[in-house]
Amino acid sequence: MQAAVEDNAVISLDSVDGRVVVRDPAGELQVLRIGDAFPDSAVIIKQVLPDRVIAEEVIGDETRVRQMVWIYQADEIDATSRVVRLPGFLPSEQSAQPDRLTREAQ
Repeated sequence: MQAAVEDNAVISLDSVDGRVVVRDPAGELQVLRIGDAFPDSAVIIKQVLPDRVIAEEVIGDETRVRQMVWIYQADEIDATSRVVRLPGFLPSEQSAQPDRLTREAQ
C-alpha cells in the first residue's frame, strides 16, 4: 500500500538547484529533485519554489487523471508538511485524440 504524500515532511527547499530534503514515514531523510516521486507515493515533483513544492499526482488506475499538488515546508522539525490539492484536474496524457488523428491521416 502506498503512503500518502501527507505522511512525508519537507524539511528543506532549494529552489535554485531544484532540490528538496524530505523525511519519509520511516523517518529516513532523502534528497529529491525535479522529476522524482515522493517516497512511496504517486506524487512527482515538477517545480521547487522558495516556500513550497509544486507536484503532480496521478489518480485512478483506469481513468488516470492528473492533479496539481502544493506541498509546503514543515513548520517544525517533527511536523508533517501541509498539502494542498488544487480542485481542477489536468487532462490525461493518454487521450483518444491522437489515435483519431493518426487513423484519419492513413
